Amino acid sequence: MFSWQWSGPCSHLRLLFFVLSFLPCYIIRDDIKRRSVYYISDWTDAFKDMKKVIPAVLFLYFACLSPAVSFGTIASQITNGSIGIVEFLVSCGCSGMVSACDVDGLDLM
Repeated sequence: MFSWQWSGPCSHLRLLFFVLSFLPCYIIRDDIKRRSVYYISDWTDAFKDMKKVIPAVLFLYFACLSPAVSFGTIASQITNGSIGIVEFLVSCGCSGMVSACDVDGLDLM
């Protein structure tokens, strides 16, 4: 894609791109600029075919719920009821919200 030779007519632009690519949030800003026209259609297209949306939502709900219940039961037995299923469900929910707001932009890719 890019040849990283530092000499030539566009060497200052290559160096600028190289430096900017390591600045925080540069990749996120670039991704938002490229994908901004598709963000609305990503949400509206998802709800046009409910036969695909509902099974996917239910699958993800139970796939995320089952480890929390399993580990919550184990933790409840180990800690004599101090930490149980409810605490594990709350911690999974909080960690999911933190992951959704993560700064590194993995959710945008």
